Amino acid sequence: MHSGVWAAIRWLIAVAALGAVALVAAPRALEAMRNSISFAQSDPEPTDTPGAATTAAPEPVAPVSDGQARPFFDFHASGGAVADPLAEQLVIGADTGDALYLAFDAIEGDVGCLQTAQLHVPLQQATPATLGALPAEGVDPTQISEGDALPVPPTLGDTPAAPAITDGSPGILLWDVTPTYRAWVEGRTEDGAAPFVIVVRATGEDPDRELTFASSEAESPDGPLLSWTGVAGCGTEEGVDDSGDDDGEGDEPADDATEPDSEA
Repeated sequence: MHSGVWAAIRWLIAVAALGAVALVAAPRALEAMRNSISFAQSDPEPTDTPGAATTAAPEPVAPVSDGQARPFFDFHASGGAVADPLAEQLVIGADTGDALYLAFDAIEGDVGCLQTAQLHVPLQQATPATLGALPAEGVDPTQISEGDALPVPPTLGDTPAAPAITDGSPGILLWDVTPTYRAWVEGRTEDGAAPFVIVVRATGEDPDRELTFASSEAESPDGPLLSWTGVAGCGTEEGVDDSGDDDGEGDEPADDATEPDSEA
């Protein structure tokens, strides 16, 4: 009996000892396990952060300075043929083929910077009439001579730029040819060699019509004139107005052509 009791006591002591060991060893074992395991944290993959859309800076365009120019060549047609190209007077009579032809060099600068373009034609004497200004078709003023046949009608369309009406009194007839000039620039060939040619002709029927104009050949300063203005600040990256630069072509129109009356 004593041997059985002692055996039981020994088992109890052994169990108690093991429990004590477990209580002491378990936290250390857990700590050892935690230290033996590492959780690798991968660096996050770089992501493309969309920024503001890259916008290419607009290409600078050439500014247009205010200016004016006489035609480098002008003549009149009589009955659909070239009359004297060197005449000091230009005449429009009753024939449907009668017209004035005025050839100008292109305005320097980008057409997008052009604000206005106006044609001034001095009338010396006339009968009452309505006149239109239109772009010419198929006419190279550098290749014509007296007597050459011209297209009839000589224009690209039948809608003139702001018809000018005269009661026959001397004065300066004025047309706004800004849309006409823009259309001519957009329709030019790549070499851009052809000049800007404007035809002035009567838009109605009148058997007694006769109008006389001063040509660029005349010694008088009252010859035909193309004047223009540029958009302020256009064509400069900083938005600075270059229209006032003195480049020899930015002079104000003459006093007799700045504010002509289109109803001479």
